[in-house]
Amino acid sequence: MVGATFTPDAQVIKPNGAISIGHGNILDGQRKSFARFRATHHVTTDYIIDLDRDKATVRTNLTAMHDFGSYPSYSSMLFSFRNLFSS
Repeated sequence: MVGATFTPDAQVIKPNGAISIGHGNILDGQRKSFARFRATHHVTTDYIIDLDRDKATVRTNLTAMHDFGSYPSYSSMLFSFRNLFSS
């Protein structure tokens, strides 16, 4: 799915400033991140897509629900932040 979604030199910039470049790094980062959760639910809205010749920059709003499972008193947490994807 990563190869169908991103160009080979795509960059994913996370809210904490961490950058993943390329299919392998993007997929590895997502696998590590999602391994923490028993379940997740994500909703993305308000896409802004800027095109500059052969480059596209996408900004979205993301609301994410994460079920950590192993923390009974905090089994679900709600996060809201903006993502920036460039390819």
